[in-house]
Parts: sequence; C-alpha cells; structure tokens
Amino acid sequence: MKTITVTDFRANITVHLESLNRDHDVLILTASKNRKFVVITLTDYNSIMETFHLLSTNANAMRLMKGIEEQNAGAIMYSYKLPLRKAKAIARGTRAMRRGKA
Repeated sequence: MKTITVTDFRANITVHLESLNRDHDVLILTASKNRKFVVITLTDYNSIMETFHLLSTNANAMRLMKGIEEQNAGAIMYSYKLPLRKAKAIARGTRAMRRGKA
C-alpha cells in the first residue's frame, strides 16, 4: 500500500494506474482538510465485494470454512463441469491445435 498526494496522482496518473493494475496494490490519496481516498482496480474491487458477499451470512461463512478445511486435509478433489456447448467448443479447438490449424 502506497500513500501519495492527489497532486502527485494527477501529475503521474498513467504510471500510478499501470502500477495498480500490474501489482494489484492499493493506493491511498491524501488531499487537503485531512481527506483521504482509496484507489484500486475494478477487478480488485469486484473481488473484495464478492468476498464480502460470500461471508455476509454466518451459515455461508461456516460452509466456506468447512470446505477450506476439507480441501486442506485432502478430502476434496476438484471437479469442474463445463456446459456441453463450451466443452464441445474446447474439444474442437484442441483437435484443431493437434492438426496444426489453430
């Protein structure tokens, strides 16, 4: 986390935004009258909001913690099911790559 002034942010906005995007860091801006602002990427913001939502109820938080514990204990094997249309599209792309057409 880095703290800079609003003036510095304005003067070097591209550099600061590229750094935030690359490093997924947080930038604190300080302004006059002791005002402070937080700048993060939309991706990071969405991730925070999703985590907040997932942990917003005790029941859901407990289910997530139980799942994490089971995964850490080796009790869970990952299984990911794709929609049939998506699986077929991936298969077509894989076959094309094997033939050297992709």
